[in-house]
Amino acid sequence: MFTVLRRFSIWLTMIGEQIYLMQSQSLIAQASVYIMLIGTMIAASDDLSFSGFGYA
Repeated sequence: MFTVLRRFSIWLTMIGEQIYLMQSQSLIAQASVYIMLIGTMIAASDDLSFSGFGYA
């Protein structure tokens, strides 16, 4: 889950630049960030399982 939070901070920085600085990233940079986000969400999808026995 930590990896997902790290990658979302990159996305939020990109969105913040677009809103506050009125600077838009190139289409290829935006695509790479979105692909990276999708990849980390797929990789972290296994972390979403909860095991009560494992946390006890």
